[in-house]
Amino acid sequence: MYRRTFISTYLSLCLTQAGCATSLPVASVSSEEVRSGFGTIGVATGRFTPQVRFEAPQHVEGAVGAAAKTSGRVLGTMWEVCGGTMAKSAPLIFVPIIVGAACVAVTPIVAVGGALVGGGNSPAAEANRAAKEARAPEVKALRGIIEPALAALASERPLHARLLKQVASHTQGTVVRVTKAGPSSPRRRPRYKDLARKGIDTVLEVTVQRLDVSMGNAFVLTARARLIRLADREELYANTHTFDIGSRSVSEWTADGGDNLRAALVSGYEALAVEIANELFAKEAIASRSNRR
Repeated sequence: MYRRTFISTYLSLCLTQAGCATSLPVASVSSEEVRSGFGTIGVATGRFTPQVRFEAPQHVEGAVGAAAKTSGRVLGTMWEVCGGTMAKSAPLIFVPIIVGAACVAVTPIVAVGGALVGGGNSPAAEANRAAKEARAPEVKALRGIIEPALAALASERPLHARLLKQVASHTQGTVVRVTKAGPSSPRRRPRYKDLARKGIDTVLEVTVQRLDVSMGNAFVLTARARLIRLADREELYANTHTFDIGSRSVSEWTADGGDNLRAALVSGYEALAVEIANELFAKEAIASRSNRR
């Protein structure tokens, strides 16, 4: 028995060009053959507010180098002491063995401790902390508009409406809205058992997982899309999509009480809906893979 499967994961931030949507390229097969098994499609979206992640300033190389040097110095000192103790106690048969075993046992702990101390006190670490403190007012201002905007959009669910429109425009089959069964958290993967009894054959689930904010205040949405056949709970398709909604100054993003940001987010949801529908239903983008059970 064969089943058609396309499972791909790709996560990338398209930071160089505003309005750039990204996903993993897919192979081309007969779209009609794949579409014929979809039946009635239920469209579900996430019932949670996406996470917000701010890029932190990092001077990684300097911090790592300082950590390695400090760890090496501490270990060197420790083994000098161990070696001296073992040499002095050589006439006592078991004492050098016990001291050596103890030194070996604590070596990983001492190494990690030295690395933490060295990395935390390095000039690079100090620069990181200073940059983070300097950026704190910007982060606070951005959070003040980002989190309410995302919460409002999670409640209004504009992505849901746009997905319904896009999917319906690509298929002659029945497309229905699924309102209460979508994931309630980023990691939740519902099985949609009750929907099969309501005549739904396949569920397209799309969740906006998070919004990443770079040091240059570029905003990137990340969404996860899945297509599940309810008869056997087979995941026919899974992909991660990103969309760069643009980069602006903090004052530009916060102008008009965050209306600029809200409009950019809605445009991003629209672009994600178009890309996902095209990838699933456009003849040149439908993908599948036959796997033997």
